[in-house]
Amino acid sequence: MASFGAAISEHPDAAFAVGEVVGAVVEAVGEAPDIAFLFVSGHDVGAVEEIATAVHGLLRPGVLAGCTAV
Repeated sequence: MASFGAAISEHPDAAFAVGEVVGAVVEAVGEAPDIAFLFVSGHDVGAVEEIATAVHGLLRPGVLAGCTAV
């Protein structure tokens, strides 16, 4: 298994994008990595809490850190 992985989604639907990204990360590193970094673009700022909750629940990292950017 890889020691790190990265994924990006440009899908306009946040729920679909979360599934796409989490699926790719799980394929690369497996579930429950030690740490996960979440970057959310400006157009999804209104859904950050829901996105972070979904990523945390699906991926189950030891630590989830994130930020938004435009």
